[in-house]
Amino acid sequence: ELGSKEIAASTTGNIALVYTMQKNYIGAIVYAQRSLQMSKEIGSKRLVAWALYEIGNAYLSLCDDTTTTTATNKVIVKDEMTSGKYVPGAANVSIPAGKGARLRLALNYLQLALDSTKKIQTLDLLQATYESLAKAYKLSGDFKKSLDAVDNFRAIKDSVFSKENSEKILKLSMKNEYDRLRLADSLKTAEIEKISTINLQKQKSYTYM
Repeated sequence: ELGSKEIAASTTGNIALVYTMQKNYIGAIVYAQRSLQMSKEIGSKRLVAWALYEIGNAYLSLCDDTTTTTATNKVIVKDEMTSGKYVPGAANVSIPAGKGARLRLALNYLQLALDSTKKIQTLDLLQATYESLAKAYKLSGDFKKSLDAVDNFRAIKDSVFSKENSEKILKLSMKNEYDRLRLADSLKTAEIEKISTINLQKQKSYTYM
């Protein structure tokens, strides 16, 4: 309603992630594809990369989850192109029946997400993509590529962890410096007050004399 296409594309992608967590993989793919289309329209490379990852991760989760069948994954999706009417989300996406075909789609989208993410250097997305690729390659039987993806995932994770630690140490040192200065100011203030009290007592003594 406000015309903020970037927030709309981002929120649509977040809905896809929630559907994946709920094991509603068809709903996840529908929303992720919609987010991808919206992101391309506004030219956001970051959101395009996220949407590609979400689609690939949804297909991967569909392959990896043996407790959920495609038939149970139904979602109602509001389609802005039909005057606000609700249409079945499953009608907007074609899910192949075979596990091998789904896995190929997962690998395809995740590789596209990886290529896009490398260009913009978004570490958290790069980390998540390598983690999903490691699982996808393992399911496909390509253990060498799976191990390579794991190594890259760990390297980025260590880098992010190190960066977070550095930021925490910096914030802590700044806080300690602030506390030290505040203590010094307090001591200085106390000393001034003490001198003022002594001078006041002297003045009183002179007055009495």
